[in-house]
Amino acid sequence: RRSGWCTSCYPARISPCSTGSRGPKSYIALDLAFAISTGEKWGGLETQAGPVAWIAAEAAGSLRLRAAAYARQHGMELENADLWIVDSALSLMDTEDATALTQALVSKRPKLIIVDTLAAASGGANENSGEDMNKVLDSCRLLHRETGATVLLVHHSGKDEGRGARGWSGIKAAVQTELLATNNEGRRTLRVTKQRDGVEGDMWPIVLVPIPVTDDLEACTVEVGERILPAHIDQGSLAKLRGVQAIVMRAIADLSLIEGGGVLIEDVYDTAADMLPPPPPEQRDRRKFTVKRNLETLVERNYLTIAADMVFIREPEKMEGK
Repeated sequence: RRSGWCTSCYPARISPCSTGSRGPKSYIALDLAFAISTGEKWGGLETQAGPVAWIAAEAAGSLRLRAAAYARQHGMELENADLWIVDSALSLMDTEDATALTQALVSKRPKLIIVDTLAAASGGANENSGEDMNKVLDSCRLLHRETGATVLLVHHSGKDEGRGARGWSGIKAAVQTELLATNNEGRRTLRVTKQRDGVEGDMWPIVLVPIPVTDDLEACTVEVGERILPAHIDQGSLAKLRGVQAIVMRAIADLSLIEGGGVLIEDVYDTAADMLPPPPPEQRDRRKFTVKRNLETLVERNYLTIAADMVFIREPEKMEGK
């Protein structure tokens, strides 16, 4: 099945490790797909290895380039990834399409089914219509019920990211987990904005990495940092800090509350330096150097982590002494 077309699959064909779609959301989803299909860790977390099915409802052709870039970056052979691509036109609004797709995937027993994107796979459904979107969600429930897979929908946020997914508000109510990919002046993060029966607010720093595939072509992959609890300070751990380290930690916590996650390392230098007493007029101002040195010590002590020029507060249990 990894060496050719699956001729028994509906609506047309399922190919091993082809590739598709646009935007950082799809890059992140593809990175997760490869991690699960090869049993590798993702974002510092263990994965449950198994087949992954990718419903490439748009731009399926570009998926090949992205897969090649991922393989080169990670030094792997694509045939070792248990990743299947459905690259045929289908609509989750259509009961026959949804049923046939489910039947095709049952034999694969996927751990994860990725729909990229929800809008493209919805066959012209009105995103603001509860009636239309409930039909699409019913198809997703069918996929989950019959295959046992988690169904991941790649979707767009509205103009106001704070209000969540674009379209009908019932989409968020229907899902178990919602993750929001954001890009704030080049600082990319993935944040849990809904977790039914769980903790919300966990974040992962995301870095886009261009990888040359041929002499003339390159494609982006992503590097996903370890899970971070933003704007959280464990008071017990903080009480162990003294002097400049305590000031640096407080500056980062204050900035995190404002930014809603990681903060630029340069902002930390500026803010923490301003919290230190100024030197006498005749002496050189070395406050930023002092902040930098103490920040590096906090990283070594596992209070902080740095990714893509951003600083994050680590989970309390990973801090020194925990």
